[in-house]
Amino acid sequence: MISRNLNNLHKHNSQQKRQNTNFKGYAACPLKKLYLHTDSIVSTNGDIDVSSQVSSVGKELWNIGNIEGFEVIKVTKNANEAITKVANLIKKKMSPWCQDNKLLLCKDGVEEFAENAIVRQSEDKTAEKLAKNMGVNFYKMKSRIDGGNAFIGKKDNGEFYALIGRDALDDTALKIAYEEQGLKIPYLLEASTGNVKVRLEDRKPYYGLILSNLKALKGEKFIRNGNVYLKAKEAQKNFNKNKQEYVEKARSYISKDLGITDVHFVRQPDFHIDMEIRPLKYPYLLVNDPNCSKNVLEKAMQNAKTQKEKKDIQALLDQTLQHEKEKSEKYTPKAEVIKELEDQGFKIIKVPGTYGDASTNFMNAIIHQRPNGDLVYITNKSSYGENKSINLNKLYQDEIQKQVPEIKQFYFVGDLPNSPLIPDKSKEDINFISSLLKYESGGTHCITEEHPDFANWK
Repeated sequence: MISRNLNNLHKHNSQQKRQNTNFKGYAACPLKKLYLHTDSIVSTNGDIDVSSQVSSVGKELWNIGNIEGFEVIKVTKNANEAITKVANLIKKKMSPWCQDNKLLLCKDGVEEFAENAIVRQSEDKTAEKLAKNMGVNFYKMKSRIDGGNAFIGKKDNGEFYALIGRDALDDTALKIAYEEQGLKIPYLLEASTGNVKVRLEDRKPYYGLILSNLKALKGEKFIRNGNVYLKAKEAQKNFNKNKQEYVEKARSYISKDLGITDVHFVRQPDFHIDMEIRPLKYPYLLVNDPNCSKNVLEKAMQNAKTQKEKKDIQALLDQTLQHEKEKSEKYTPKAEVIKELEDQGFKIIKVPGTYGDASTNFMNAIIHQRPNGDLVYITNKSSYGENKSINLNKLYQDEIQKQVPEIKQFYFVGDLPNSPLIPDKSKEDINFISSLLKYESGGTHCITEEHPDFANWK
């Protein structure tokens, strides 16, 4: 169960009001609206059009919103085709990632859309226009925080806290060092995506704008200042020499941008923390634990009715362990992440959140809180469902409800066949959301922007 203290609270004070023991974390906030980018969308994998599939997920979410009491709005090229009508916002292709580069905040009771310091050209002015149509303030952040790399929650005393992936702190610190040399990062980002072919390495600051790439860009029409490479070199030299000073400045930038003093950082368990961590009521966090997934699959093998079922489940287990091994080599091992979170005062609930080759991820989810305090868990539908040898959707739901009985309803979305992302459809039988997770590294939480009902968030 969640914690002995909470359990004892139920046992010894059964007359206490239920809302005093329910989760109220960021993902468990009452939702007011969800936003999606659905028209004129291309994937990040070779400009493959996935707009119809995202629109289908939007309809699923719209149906859920109708039941649960929140709106679903498409940020759309054609306002007349919107699920909920909005003004004409976008006139160009957009990324499918609705949450990246922007956060919806509430500072002293005033709502605002805060845009990341670095924005892809395809989304230039998007957040500002969206803020205008939402009727909220627009704020340009100084720090660099991807939406999927940050969570905001509330403590029992009503104060906000933030949990943020360490990459945001490091990137913001380096951004400050660049600015001291008179370098504007969005300009450099534009340079990196020009005609010249530059290999953008994973998890390098500013989408691969490292010295080797800047050197390759030297002389290109995008680099008008011939001293850009030398300035970048000097900036990184200063950064390495005075890293702690820059990190402290970055902490201040981030705290001010969010309007939150209680900010926690954690080393990356994945490229974004929302692929592995799901906050509940402070200080409780769901954290994906591969050992839990291993136990679930081993138990399923024992209950398998045929040798084929056993063989299929064993293959899934091998794939799961191999994928986790690759992640732990590239990012921070899960055990170290869990210890770091516990050292900061968080209480960890280990769950079997991912399986296979990244195509099944239940952590990249949305949690809505009903007016009575019950929780609704909206997540990616695994292709391992009712028609397969193992139903991962049901197994995950059963496991979570054992540990978190406050979650009363589960919705699994994204069950659309014939995904354009699958390279060879004849060899791979997975649904759209699984293909989005596998080939684009994002799921339901990544393609939505949450608008909490701040006024009713108790």
